[in-house]
Amino acid sequence: MGPGLCQSAVVIAEAAKYLFGFVTSGRVGQNYVYFENSSSNPYLIRRIEELNKTANGNVEAKVVCFYRRRDISSTLIVLADKHAREMEEEMENPEMVDLPEKQKHQLRHRELFLSRQLESLPATHIR
Repeated sequence: MGPGLCQSAVVIAEAAKYLFGFVTSGRVGQNYVYFENSSSNPYLIRRIEELNKTANGNVEAKVVCFYRRRDISSTLIVLADKHAREMEEEMENPEMVDLPEKQKHQLRHRELFLSRQLESLPATHIR
């Protein structure tokens, strides 16, 4: 590894500490963050996989995307609900099955779906 590459890695690590306020594990892939793509939309939820310095000196984060229930198609929702019901039945866990409807509704609104989609976003959009 040449001195320029090593220096870039240090710059990226320092930028991460400054921008994110957390470098808890030393491994980037364990940090979950909110991204702001529009002031009128809710924050996006992402997991940082890599930090890269661009040619103009900015830091970009390569992230894995998580989606809320309202962000995915109704076809996928039906499939996810079907698998969730099957899992509940297999687990035979009375605590999960006997939840009041209000709590089940709240859980559905907080549910996240992991995707295999990767994006590169400017680190300055992390909130």
